[in-house]
Amino acid sequence: MLESIQKAQSPLALAPALEAAIKRGEEAKKRFLSKQGGTLTSAEVCSVLASSSLELETMRLNHRVLGLSVNEELVYPAWQFVDGKVLSGLDQVLAVLKEDGAWTQMLFLLTGDIRLEGATPLEKLQKGEIEPVVWAAKCYGSHSAA
Repeated sequence: MLESIQKAQSPLALAPALEAAIKRGEEAKKRFLSKQGGTLTSAEVCSVLASSSLELETMRLNHRVLGLSVNEELVYPAWQFVDGKVLSGLDQVLAVLKEDGAWTQMLFLLTGDIRLEGATPLEKLQKGEIEPVVWAAKCYGSHSAA
């Protein structure tokens, strides 16, 4: 009996289930991003911003644009690009949240926040209200009262 339990719990026995779960997670990410306006590839962003791939990667590493890993590919939420530029204030918010992962940063931007009267940080940035969003980002993850 012990042998059958050990066999069922071996990493090799779990591999197909784990692989299926990872695939479902990646598909869920794609559906979520599609509902949020879709994504752009690195090449598409370079075209929008009239920049090189090296410049784009530097921007991403310096927290000036948000890049997300989906199916082992780096994609960029389309909502962060407006009229050939990066949404104003996004770099300030990403800099505050730089210790968080890209998906956590995106969830912050797309989730209503009591500090912003229930609006999402993205909605506020789109209205040009940068400072309240930066403040909310500084408070993000804290358990203190707003």
